[in-house]
Amino acid sequence: MGYLWTPGYWGFFGEMYRYNYGFWGQHIGYYGGINYGFGYVGTGYQGGYWSGNRFNYNRSVNNVNITNVNVYNRTINNATINRASYNGPGGVNRRPLAAETAALREQRIPPMTTQLQQRQSAAQNRQQFASVNQGRPAVLAATKPIPEGKPIAPVIPARPAPAARPAQPNRSQPQTPVTQPKPQQQQTRPAPQQPAPKAEAKPATPQTQRQAPRPAAPEAKPKTPPPPPKKQPPSEKDKQK
Repeated sequence: MGYLWTPGYWGFFGEMYRYNYGFWGQHIGYYGGINYGFGYVGTGYQGGYWSGNRFNYNRSVNNVNITNVNVYNRTINNATINRASYNGPGGVNRRPLAAETAALREQRIPPMTTQLQQRQSAAQNRQQFASVNQGRPAVLAATKPIPEGKPIAPVIPARPAPAARPAQPNRSQPQTPVTQPKPQQQQTRPAPQQPAPKAEAKPATPQTQRQAPRPAAPEAKPKTPPPPPKKQPPSEKDKQK
């Protein structure tokens, strides 16, 4: 009670197609953006909703022929341009919304065994092949609800949302200085040269004439003594004395 079914879909991952199983959960998750009809128009589910312990069916997309059920009428725009039934190149290229990604982090219950039996039975019915019915299958939906069964795998527990990365401080990028055109320099004409003021003639300052040094007086040489007088030979007179 209170669970909603998210159908499975074929998607393109890692250069190949693979099938993604549907699941039961509190909210409708991502199913490839494919318009399956019956309230599954590619996003969410428009076929009904839970109100307490009772489910309300939208009669505009569900063929309700039983009593004692809550019903309402809400017209759904079921027009689609791309009728592809897979997500990938050439098919539907819609990416999951934030609410659909959040539903994948909630508790999920895998498909029931009775659901897989219903799928295998439809796969073996050649009247359901598009090559045979030309896109007009005889059975569009099960005539009665699928009985409850056990999940084909253990319940997937909820997991917390990834921690938000701390915002990095805005690093101010150096701004490229805007080069402004330089103003054209005006050609400056040389100023006319003015004659330099003539210096007034000042009387020459008489320079103190230095006296030439007098030559030093020659050293006095010692006088040569005069030669002794020559002795004259005694005269005749002296001899007679």
